[in-house]
Amino acid sequence: ILSIYFHDPSPKLFERIIKYLNANNYRIISLTQFNAIIDNKQLNEKIAVITFDDGWQNNLMLLDVVRKYNVYITIFVTTSAIEEGNFWFEFVAENKNQSKASITQEKIRIKKLNENSFNSEIIKLKSNAHLIRSALTEKELIQLSTEPMVAIGSHTVTHPSLPYISNNAQKKELIDSKNILERLTNQKINYFSYPNGDY
Repeated sequence: ILSIYFHDPSPKLFERIIKYLNANNYRIISLTQFNAIIDNKQLNEKIAVITFDDGWQNNLMLLDVVRKYNVYITIFVTTSAIEEGNFWFEFVAENKNQSKASITQEKIRIKKLNENSFNSEIIKLKSNAHLIRSALTEKELIQLSTEPMVAIGSHTVTHPSLPYISNNAQKKELIDSKNILERLTNQKINYFSYPNGDY
């Protein structure tokens, strides 16, 4: 079983990966199919599962590749970015006076804050920001959810690092994101991806 997750790849890179998987006899399956295989504990072929974190607007450009090769993908969506247009970590990176290394350090520092401090920092960063929208819109999310080869999953509301926030805040992040996505897509949301892989 090969699990590949992306954030915001170019269509060219994505197609190269798909061609590689096909050339190496991988069958690309959905998460639903993956669960069935795991439940039955039967695997006699090479399979791959492809997921995308965050809900980047550029993910829409991958649909031609998805349709051309008939591959399943799952996109895990951060709901606040759908509403606001951008992800919190983009506001950190907007400070052009910092080096790449210091921006990375600042992102790490912020994501380790408790929810109150985290929210205060993000509000401060957003107050001086002028970013072009990078996240899917509600309309684009709905469009993606109607694609037969695309599944939508939850990636929390604000993309926090879950171990650093309270149990109540964790529950709110998970429950609210699921409810928002189910309301927007009119579909059951069955899958969740931990932001930063932190659990």
